[in-house]
Amino acid sequence: MPAPHPRRAVLGGGLALGVLALTGCGIRLEDDAPEVPLVPRREPIPAESALLTVLTALATGDQEHDAVRADALQEALASADVPAEDLDAARTAVPVARGEQVIAYEAAVGGCPASMLTLMGSLMAGRMLDGDIPVSSWSAPADGSFGATAVAAEALAATEAADYAMTLVEARGGEALGERTRSTRRVLADLVLVQAEAADDDGTSTALGYDVDPVDGRAEATRLAQQTLTRLGDRYVRLLPRLSAERESASAVVGWVATVQRRARTWGVDDQVLPGMQV
Repeated sequence: MPAPHPRRAVLGGGLALGVLALTGCGIRLEDDAPEVPLVPRREPIPAESALLTVLTALATGDQEHDAVRADALQEALASADVPAEDLDAARTAVPVARGEQVIAYEAAVGGCPASMLTLMGSLMAGRMLDGDIPVSSWSAPADGSFGATAVAAEALAATEAADYAMTLVEARGGEALGERTRSTRRVLADLVLVQAEAADDDGTSTALGYDVDPVDGRAEATRLAQQTLTRLGDRYVRLLPRLSAERESASAVVGWVATVQRRARTWGVDDQVLPGMQV
């Protein structure tokens, strides 16, 4: 009986035969030949890295609404076909430093898919309201960077209507609300100036009057202020879908949302889970 072949000899013989067969067919084997993937690699969605960083920041954060916001973002990313394993990895990654969070939020708003712009704008506005990141840490829009004049004009009209409502609050709320009302109107006046410039408005388009329910006394005046500022922030958020091709303008609008919501706090309005979105 012939002696059995050792395993290495059998494998070596098979490999040698294979090489001879391939060589005979004119195929050359190279040690450094590149690997050819059998499955095409998935193309990441726009700003995917920044979006996943935001997800990490929310999933590992300690702010009041972080958990709900993380779930909302994860659902949107899953709908955009970001793999579940990438989402799970983001949720369990090392917490993100505040400075890196600012960069990630701004990059996400600046580059995310159009279908996610409203959500990301709302998330960024909410993060801007958190007290652990100074307002000065967020990028200020460059002069003349707002390119959507029609959107700016619509924002301007909403802000002017809100300011008119605040004049009623000032008139009917008494001196107890006086300083708070005047502070709010100063903020709105600053927004009017910025938005009028962005809209290329010379003041001739200002409405002559607005429909506002009658106000009588401090309680009703306070309620009107709360409703006015909340609705104004909502109006701004609803402008975002029209700014998918104007991302610098979108970032400016997000800043307006945060500014108005910050003033709404002074009137006793609780922070929204997602500013401008019903969640």
